[in-house]
Amino acid sequence: MRADIVIRNGMVLTMDDNLTLHEKADVAVSGSKIVDISPRTKYTGRRIIDARNKLIMPGLINTHTHAAMTLLRGIADDMPLDIWWQKFIFPIEKKFGNKEFIEIGVSLAAIEMIKSGTTSFADMYFYEDVAAEVCKKIGIRAFLGEGILDFPTPSCKTPDESIKYIEK
Repeated sequence: MRADIVIRNGMVLTMDDNLTLHEKADVAVSGSKIVDISPRTKYTGRRIIDARNKLIMPGLINTHTHAAMTLLRGIADDMPLDIWWQKFIFPIEKKFGNKEFIEIGVSLAAIEMIKSGTTSFADMYFYEDVAAEVCKKIGIRAFLGEGILDFPTPSCKTPDESIKYIEK
């Protein structure tokens, strides 16, 4: 039997009802489906990955992000939240919060998430249509929600404008 990928000799954490942990097992994958988890799979793989001394587990889901803000990492992060927002983040977003900023920031965030085992994320920020295109291109699942605020944002000046934006 043939699989696209066979991951060999890993510790496999499943998400079955018992949260079964296989101390040493192979995982065979065809397309987007796991077709076998066993101590020694009968599948041969087009690609073989040695997972010795590694954990094989389902992808992580980041349930709260503002992905483009990855570009703002470390800026005044020692300040109280209200000062951080008012004196640092809001002025930066006003100046740089455009579609290019979103594209670059979401690209960086998505690549970092994938490299660390995150396969899906929920995001709320601005220009989420741009974020959607980035996620589609990179290949990460995203649940995106445009920010609707009662003050002007980089993508929309009023709450009504925000609602029209998300309806398109």
